[in-house]
Amino acid sequence: MEDAQSRLQEWRTLYLEVFSIEIDTSELRIPKRVLGFNWLIVVTDGLTPNKVFEATKRLCGAGRYPRDLDSITSIRRTDKAYAIWVRDRVEADEELKRKSAQDLKRESVNCITLEERMLLEIWYYRKTGKHLDLKSWTLCAGSLDLNGDVLIVCWDGVGGRVYVSWEFPSELAENLRARQVVS
Repeated sequence: MEDAQSRLQEWRTLYLEVFSIEIDTSELRIPKRVLGFNWLIVVTDGLTPNKVFEATKRLCGAGRYPRDLDSITSIRRTDKAYAIWVRDRVEADEELKRKSAQDLKRESVNCITLEERMLLEIWYYRKTGKHLDLKSWTLCAGSLDLNGDVLIVCWDGVGGRVYVSWEFPSELAENLRARQVVS
């Protein structure tokens, strides 16, 4: 298991190479690691969903609906850098299948945002050359669009791209699952 410092170095390199941004992680608070949550995601301040989407598109192809992702609202804001841990797995959390965004909110499950999910895709693709969510969609229950709908992300193998779409907050399905985070 890699330590947090080596993970931070990966993120410093990623931001420099992908976004041309030098980030300072010396003051960054790393949440306490929980068993099974071994992938660190670092979100730097000022990063917008559209910027992350464009980087995803450049690296591995991406499509989206809605068009303007900067109109979404996420539970964690990017006005200050932060870090989170997620489970180290390709598919979204099996434990959260058949739970809608409304269910997750009611149960106070801390879930991934759209920005975090796209950054995770970039990190994972650069590390492995492979993609996340080959069989399922990540329900980004931490992000809502202007209509109150939840953003969802998967790898579209037919189209050969990461795809961002939306779903009703009450929707639940076997292949629609959130990713829990430790923040």
